Amino acid sequence: MSFKRNVYLKTLPLPEAVAKVLDALARSTVRGDVPAPAPGKTLCPAQEAVGRVLYEAVHARYSSPTCHAAAMDGYAVRAADTFAAREGEPVLLREGESCFAVNTGHPLPADCDAVIMIEHVAVDGKGGVSIEAPAFPWQHVRRIGEDIVATELLFPRNHQIRPCDVGALLSGGIWEVPVWERVLVRIIPTGDEVLDFEQRPDPGRGQVVESNSQVLAALARELGCRVERVKPVPDQPEQLRAALRDSLDAGAHVVIFCAGSSAGSKDYTRSILESEGEILVHGIAAMPGKPSLAAICRGRPVFGAPGYPVSSLICFEELITPAICLLAHRPLPARPEIEVELTRSLPSRLGLEEFVHLAVGRVGEKAVGIPLNRGAGNISTVTRAQAV
Repeated sequence: MSFKRNVYLKTLPLPEAVAKVLDALARSTVRGDVPAPAPGKTLCPAQEAVGRVLYEAVHARYSSPTCHAAAMDGYAVRAADTFAAREGEPVLLREGESCFAVNTGHPLPADCDAVIMIEHVAVDGKGGVSIEAPAFPWQHVRRIGEDIVATELLFPRNHQIRPCDVGALLSGGIWEVPVWERVLVRIIPTGDEVLDFEQRPDPGRGQVVESNSQVLAALARELGCRVERVKPVPDQPEQLRAALRDSLDAGAHVVIFCAGSSAGSKDYTRSILESEGEILVHGIAAMPGKPSLAAICRGRPVFGAPGYPVSSLICFEELITPAICLLAHRPLPARPEIEVELTRSLPSRLGLEEFVHLAVGRVGEKAVGIPLNRGAGNISTVTRAQAV
């Protein structure tokens, strides 16, 4: 099979590119013995579910508290027995008869409906407990179901579990939760000049240590994904095709090729994806990130991330992240926004959405942004940035 250079005939605005990918995912179907293109359902221990997304709504099995319980250390009483107490006119109660010593969390004895704090009683050491202020019904008492009522909805479908939610799940008697499987992302570094970082190589002239896959892997893990990385694949069409097919056969929900998506003579990613599926996007109207590539193969999204590290980062955050979040049933991550004053003018190209990383600091009452190097190949630009 012959291959030719890929020339961008039309770059798509980012919103249009994202919409094409998400629409294709919504339309994708499963045929024959092809693995399901989207994650399925699994059970996860409640205490390990932080960050997971619920496949089904969860309802409480137990109430919390499971009974009326003391909310303070002191004495449990019938409130009506204390109504006559006044300052200077104490009411004397008998321990074990009309009052009962309790600690915080203890079930209330039968017929008791209030707790008097230990510091508000006088104990004579002979079983007598005197009080000089009345208690009102349910004073310092946690009533049954005050926090959680059995059968009530704890969390709806597609809720992402937070650390505090684990307490509610366990308190409600939920030991396992039905969650979506983690999205499996397979990353395929490519290039004749790329050296496998796992070998701790010493790069020679024209060689580079492969690192993009690990940046993208870390970003994917932040989205709750499982990530697999294959060893770098040389610029050989059949080896690239085999890597793609192996990833799809292994059940990857998302496949990302690192490099090979541009218009070089050895950029084969588009040709491979075109022969194995449907090209959705090749070229976005954004800088960095213009050579980004997206396709659908066997109902699953396959991306070609540019080789330059900053371009690769933009491709992941702007194009790949929405697809992963759709498959994972997660909301898109949101960054806080502030208004900054640039230290110099920032000309940009017409028709392109430009992503410029900034070093940001406070000067008096305003935030000031210093534009950093726009070079798509400089990962240090991103490491020095506080904003984009």
